Amino acid sequence: MSSERSPIPMTEALQAALEENDRLHREIHLLRAQLRRHPSGELQIRQTRRQLASLAHATPCTTPPPVG
Repeated sequence: MSSERSPIPMTEALQAALEENDRLHREIHLLRAQLRRHPSGELQIRQTRRQLASLAHATPCTTPPPVG
């Protein structure tokens, strides 16, 4: 059974992912700046970083098997 849709070329998909990543980084930067203006903002940023670090260490990183 073949798909009737043509797959997005890899370079287009990569470019779209890079653009989305860039947009998200800009949004994070703006949100972080807003949060730092709040009295407890820096504490919240530190707490979130610690939580993310503990999740990164607790969750084993797995890569999908190669296709093909």
